[in-house]
Amino acid sequence: MARVIYLRDHPRFRARQQKTAWSCYSEAMKLDEDGDGDGDGAVEAEALYHRALTLDPNFALAMVNLGNLRYKKGFSLEAMALYERAMDLDARLPEARYNLAYILFTDCGQVDIPMSLLRETLAIDPRFADAHFQMGLMYRKKGMAANARRSFTDYIHEAGPNGVFVAEARGYISNLKLAGIASHGAT
Repeated sequence: MARVIYLRDHPRFRARQQKTAWSCYSEAMKLDEDGDGDGDGAVEAEALYHRALTLDPNFALAMVNLGNLRYKKGFSLEAMALYERAMDLDARLPEARYNLAYILFTDCGQVDIPMSLLRETLAIDPRFADAHFQMGLMYRKKGMAANARRSFTDYIHEAGPNGVFVAEARGYISNLKLAGIASHGAT
């Protein structure tokens, strides 16, 4: 009896699919970076991420970016599911953990689980500036001023002088220092 080999199982076919998936991903990234999450570019980027995932269902980076687009459109639960799936596929992908932590903190008001996710993010990539900033916000919310100051300082160091949240981080550091002086002066 002859052995049947399906085209989809042939290594060359799979390699070609992955290459095409990367091409779709790259094109979607360009559209995604040029737009603001709305409009024709976002629609096309979303379609390209879906195409990449059709070609390679284990493409964790495409899942994260698709999750980002879905989140921008207001589909938080769908975005969270995509981030969780990406984490299952690639345990070393810090963006999935960071984005899930962001939604859990900003949209759901949770602190402990997002902090745990951010610790994992920073263990994978200690230079992930935005993770330091979000960690600072969470420490601040928990009243852990010294840890918050350290996280905001780490953010400034990693983000550099042109970081998006540098001015905000400096403001938090100043306010935390003033709050520390006020609380020590009251005793």
